[in-house]
Amino acid sequence: MMLKLWSPLWQADYGSQVVNDHPDWVADGDGVGFYGLHLNLAKPDVYNWILNKANEMQSAWGPYQWRYDGMPAWKVGGSDNDMLMQSQNFFQLLKAFKDANPLAWINGCSSGGETLLMEALRFSDTQQVTDGNAYHYAGYYQSLKLPIDKIDWPASRPEISSDFNTFDPKDPVVKENTRKYYEFNRYLASEGLIGRWVKVFRPTISSGDSTHILQKTNGNQSKSTIQFSSFTPYFNADFTVYPKGLVNDDNYTLRCYMGGCTPQTHTGSYWKTNGVAITNLQPGEVVLFNVTGYPGAGTDDTTPTAPSHVIKKTAYNMDRYGVELTWTAGADNRWISYYEIERNGIVIDKVSKGVYDFVTDGSISDTYKVRTVDGDGNISGYATASFQSGGPSAPGPITVPNIFRASTDFGSSQGLNNWAYFQQYTPYSSSMYLTNMNWDGTNNRWRGNEDYALIAGNWMSPGETYNAVRKWIAPKDGTILVSGNIALGQSSQGGDGVEVRIKRSGAYPFLESDVWGPYTMNGNDIAGLEHHFVLNVKRGEALYFNVNKRGNHYYDVTNWDPKITYGTPYLASAGFSGAQGSNQWLYQEWDGSVYHDMSAYLSDMGVWNGSQTYLRIGAGTQHPDAHDSVRTWVAPTTGTVVLAGTVRMGGTGGDGVIATIKKNGSMIWGPTTIAGMDTVTGASYDFQVSVNEGDKLYFIVNKNGNHYYDATMWDPSVTILP
Repeated sequence: MMLKLWSPLWQADYGSQVVNDHPDWVADGDGVGFYGLHLNLAKPDVYNWILNKANEMQSAWGPYQWRYDGMPAWKVGGSDNDMLMQSQNFFQLLKAFKDANPLAWINGCSSGGETLLMEALRFSDTQQVTDGNAYHYAGYYQSLKLPIDKIDWPASRPEISSDFNTFDPKDPVVKENTRKYYEFNRYLASEGLIGRWVKVFRPTISSGDSTHILQKTNGNQSKSTIQFSSFTPYFNADFTVYPKGLVNDDNYTLRCYMGGCTPQTHTGSYWKTNGVAITNLQPGEVVLFNVTGYPGAGTDDTTPTAPSHVIKKTAYNMDRYGVELTWTAGADNRWISYYEIERNGIVIDKVSKGVYDFVTDGSISDTYKVRTVDGDGNISGYATASFQSGGPSAPGPITVPNIFRASTDFGSSQGLNNWAYFQQYTPYSSSMYLTNMNWDGTNNRWRGNEDYALIAGNWMSPGETYNAVRKWIAPKDGTILVSGNIALGQSSQGGDGVEVRIKRSGAYPFLESDVWGPYTMNGNDIAGLEHHFVLNVKRGEALYFNVNKRGNHYYDVTNWDPKITYGTPYLASAGFSGAQGSNQWLYQEWDGSVYHDMSAYLSDMGVWNGSQTYLRIGAGTQHPDAHDSVRTWVAPTTGTVVLAGTVRMGGTGGDGVIATIKKNGSMIWGPTTIAGMDTVTGASYDFQVSVNEGDKLYFIVNKNGNHYYDATMWDPSVTILP
């Protein structure tokens, strides 16, 4: 198994450095497609740049599997005259890359199998056949002319995970299944049953579709496997499979990896005539001929020897500090399955290949031990790691901010303060196709490839064919509060409004899903929309703040200054309850001298009612009467909290209210008067304050002159910083 990196180097994003530095390298007349712009591979400078870039990445990161994609050959200026040279340079590029990087792999892909040519395939180690679901047929028939182990034939297997892009940890059972699956295939490769020179046969079965079955033998046909596709319709059934490719007079010992047949030995002629009786076929089953010493066969009881010269040393690996372990390999009479790594008496890892392990954030003072485990689970004794000096010192504490705001973090570099600035090509908006904007230093803003595709500190503007997308990248794991207000910035000039949404990358860094919106805003909407929601994020996940045009992009400047706060958030509306004290919130009134809990929860209205008719508190609303309406938060711990929110009237006709925030008996914000007609702007606050466990924060709404029409919109948030 090898790291696979998707990198279609003949495709380039608008706004990328290579396009900015060499606009003449882009194919004449090219437009942005799904993969971006096309570099003209017929040009020698383009060929050399791509080869150098591919080699540089291999040198920097070590051998990995280069997965290419996109279209290496493309019309230039509407003509296909350059496409022959593009094609020749493409093949030459693959050869030159392999010559320069003999340990690297190539995974061929071009929107599936559009470069599925013999000339390209001979340089590829693996090759995608199709982006669509051709089920098992593509591999079954393509293997008539192409090496079976270079193309994707979906052999069935137990529940494993072949996707290592996700942030989420793997289920331990699935993780172990995955290790065993790859180990079994490594063993088959060592027996000559996986690789470039295997022979492929197509067995028949007693009943059913035989295209779900493929058989492979080694070069002299002394060993063989039969596998079943993952789409096999006869799982859990009994049937007979008739192999081919066995030498008639040679003996073949039968085994089944999942136990679906009876072990026995007969000649090749016997097996071809009588077949193999399969009982209750299960996913992952493999019929084996003369393959008896595989991992898990249960035929080995010899203890392996322990590793030696185990060394522990501080190190950096992929920018992470920790402890690296190295050792001299142990030995086994058949097959070493893995090395088991123990730290302070607890098993923390299994190393299936190589004699190296890296313990992220490990301490050099911990005790590390390594032992050998063979294919049938026999184990050696532990070898304890000895300390080796010369490694780097532990880094000093790194302070990662807990609060991020678009306007205050804004800058002229992509990624600065965890923010980046993109445009989204609307024909591919469903696929989240993003390209870089370019910095406009004259106007202190980011600009796309249209005049009005813009992002500034606290506003965004979509273009006619490009949406504006502000991206935030999580610097650490944690719980965040995502808050902000969105309003049109040119409301009096006749625009038709925008569509706004927030997406996240989720478990897969390259995929996204809506977490808020989409919402449509009219062109005269200066009141706007507020968003306050809580997410759990992993380091490296991203949020995308998108502004899209509606009918046209005229006068679509949109004020939006999102804020992300790490911590433990308490949002009034989300924590609202019919029980006093639930989620740290109390619903009270102030009579001028004492705070009293409201006693009546009106479930039909979803509000608390105090001692007076109009004295109420809802999920995000408050209404005073003669007494003040008081929403109270009780600190569950000592620390620093961030208070944020906006207070405005819920309707017109009254004389307004007075809003105040107090900590215990001290005023910390206000008093602020909200005018009776102010249903749009209101008064906003955003500040930090220290609290001790048990402290109370009071969010108070007081009538101004009278209590008529005093419904007040107020959804305060309190976030305890880490």
